[in-house]
Amino acid sequence: MRAARGLAAALALGVALGGCAMSGEAGRDRWDSDLAPAIVTTPDIAQGKAPILWVVHDPYPFGWIFYGPSDDLGPRPAMIAKAEALRIDPSLVGIEDLPVGWQAKRGSVQEKWALSAMPGTQ
Repeated sequence: MRAARGLAAALALGVALGGCAMSGEAGRDRWDSDLAPAIVTTPDIAQGKAPILWVVHDPYPFGWIFYGPSDDLGPRPAMIAKAEALRIDPSLVGIEDLPVGWQAKRGSVQEKWALSAMPGTQ
């Protein structure tokens, strides 16, 4: 439930920033797409204070969402450039090709990413 509220807050942030293209536009869902250059995440992850433990590639605007120890983006989600995310956590290089509708999870930064389809996407 908190994740849904966080996603709603992230979408509101996107509208406040001038909107965004809809997922599904040619190439938009690729990591290197110029149409979707940012990731929605928590302020603690954006500031390097919390680890990235859950990556979601949603089929919604701002398709890439990073969570830390909590699945709550908080009342004021942060947005970071994908290049900044790779600087914060170089292990993300291994999941840049995560398909839309999939997630990558791990219990700690020492663990490998476990990839799976999001419930309800198949």
